[in-house]
Amino acid sequence: FQRHVVETYFGFDEESVDSETSSLTSYNTDRTDHTPATPEEDLEDGFSREEAELRFRQLTREYQALQRAYALLQETTGPLDPERHCRTREQLQTELIGCQARIADLERSLAEKGQDSKWVEEKQNLLRVNQELREKIVSLEQCEMRLRSEVQDTLDQNELLEFRILELEVRESVLLPQQQTGAAKPGSCLHKLHT
Repeated sequence: FQRHVVETYFGFDEESVDSETSSLTSYNTDRTDHTPATPEEDLEDGFSREEAELRFRQLTREYQALQRAYALLQETTGPLDPERHCRTREQLQTELIGCQARIADLERSLAEKGQDSKWVEEKQNLLRVNQELREKIVSLEQCEMRLRSEVQDTLDQNELLEFRILELEVRESVLLPQQQTGAAKPGSCLHKLHT
């Protein structure tokens, strides 16, 4: 049995051996039994052959569509190259082993110098200082909010006092001319204020 390599639209294909003839040949070989054919069987064979050719063409179109879809899938995901995958994995494993060895060396160096406990203490001190600073920030933010509220209250009171001063100045300006003339009636001042 000899395999043929056929160039397809997407590359070389060892499996397809002149697709149309091989499929028809295998279909015909499967259909042949060694009994003599009657005229009715010849008619059935003719009809079946046309139907088989029609189905074969349809299957060929579907196969080509699947090949195009597979090629498109290969373009988007990239071909699965087992050798490249294996090389990448070996490289990553080598890097991992190197990193693990470096970690072990650093841990050993720290243990030999006796700085391991000192480092842990420094880390704990830094964490404590960070926590204190966070608490101080929260306290200062609350103080800032309280002071902003007080400033706003003071501004509101100031605005109210300015309005009252203005009101008193207007009232005084109305009352002064009336007091100088001396003929003003007490009800007339109020009438002028409201108008």
